[in-house]
Amino acid sequence: EGGRKELGLEVLGFAPVDGDTRLLIGHQRRGRWEPLVWDVATGEQTDLALELPGDVSAEWYPDGSGLLIVHGFEARSELFRYDFAER
Repeated sequence: EGGRKELGLEVLGFAPVDGDTRLLIGHQRRGRWEPLVWDVATGEQTDLALELPGDVSAEWYPDGSGLLIVHGFEARSELFRYDFAER
């Protein structure tokens, strides 16, 4: 939809491990904020496919093994751990 519809994109940061080429981004491809992991070396994109209403953001865990998911909906916030090894 690029060029026809304004879509948000935000860089949330590279994985905190030396040599790890994964970049965490926030996007609005589905009309709300959601995180996505993009490996800039391989081009692989990992859509987290979180079935949560409202906006979702994320931050890296210090060892890069997972993400801290921040979910906001109807004036309430929740935190979850997204573990890459369990996916």
